[in-house]
Amino acid sequence: MIKCERCGLLTKDEETYDCHGRVFCEDCYIYLTNPPKACDPMAGATALSIRKKLGQSGTTGLTELQRQLYNIIEERGKVTTEEMLEIINIKA
Repeated sequence: MIKCERCGLLTKDEETYDCHGRVFCEDCYIYLTNPPKACDPMAGATALSIRKKLGQSGTTGLTELQRQLYNIIEERGKVTTEEMLEIINIKA
């Protein structure tokens, strides 16, 4: 077992990833090599277009996690990232 250098998760050796000489779990490796972007207009437009073509609106077609996030924001209004992580009990 090897400890991820970012989150501290113990991971099997064959399930770790090396990045610039440091060892990471899969989630952290993906985050480091493809960090989330605050606003990607093309991705947003594509998602909306696909949902419209599929006849989806509101929470239709969302994953369970996406539905949870949507419902929390609808219920509470503005929510910080830290609050959301605590509410749904997932790591950043």
